[in-house]
Amino acid sequence: MRNRVLSITVVLLLASLVLPLAASASAQGDNGRRPIVKFEGTVVDAPEGDRIGEWTIDGRIVLVVESTRFVETKGPAEEGAMVSVLARLTETNLEAMQIRVLTPRPTLVRLRGFITELHLADMYLLVNGLRVDWDEDTVILGDLAEGAFVKIEAIMTGSEYLARRIQVMPTVPRFVEFEGPITAMMDDTTWEVAGREITLNEQTVIVGTPAVGRHAEVKALVQSDDSLLAVWIKIKEEPEEIIWSGPIERLPRRLLGIWVVGQRSVLVTRETEISDEDREQLEVGVCVAVGAVQFRNRPLTALKIEIMECP
Repeated sequence: MRNRVLSITVVLLLASLVLPLAASASAQGDNGRRPIVKFEGTVVDAPEGDRIGEWTIDGRIVLVVESTRFVETKGPAEEGAMVSVLARLTETNLEAMQIRVLTPRPTLVRLRGFITELHLADMYLLVNGLRVDWDEDTVILGDLAEGAFVKIEAIMTGSEYLARRIQVMPTVPRFVEFEGPITAMMDDTTWEVAGREITLNEQTVIVGTPAVGRHAEVKALVQSDDSLLAVWIKIKEEPEEIIWSGPIERLPRRLLGIWVVGQRSVLVTRETEISDEDREQLEVGVCVAVGAVQFRNRPLTALKIEIMECP
């Protein structure tokens, strides 16, 4: 009986040792080896130089090591290349065993935009920063020219575009509107408004008397080279300054905002001139003198506020 109990104990002890080893081998795959993963995708990001490090291939992070084998008979393994990856799945990442460059798959794409460069002799153009080539089989509708707006159907192979159809679209005039001070008047045909240079011609309509420093509203036509041709300019006349005095009846906590002085509301901004000495004494009931202007679509705005003795 004692021998039988001893035999059972030995069997249980051996089982406790063997089971963890079996579980470890199962986690690593058959025969204790790391699982192998194979997939295809486009190289999104790759290290420079010796290539060792993390690669991003279709959203997956793949670690390239010294033993990784590259097969590049179909082209270089670089950003944009279509590749087949054979990798070991470790506890923390995919470790590449082999990266094979595949023949790029052609894709039909459609592009719309303005031609920024045109090279007729070399048969290519630039649209939206992309180079698009064409050949004798490409259907071209309209006259190609820099600045023309085009619709393109092209075959994309890797990072290359070959147009199958290019259609020149009618140009729609583009207008911009802006306003600001006239910062320079170089001559009768070239001004600068709000830091933007505009060109004037005999058709430009000017309402008001222009001068450097005056506020202007501008409507301009965008030319093919992105320059601005003024169609209409309205000069805003300088508003008259309104001056009054009275006690402060309403005062915002941080001084910025709507005040009520002498039963009149006025907007105080960061540009309103107030001396540091006066700021320390401002409170409801203190008498002040206010200088303000009325801009269009804005409340009465204070230019300067000074404390004065109440009458």
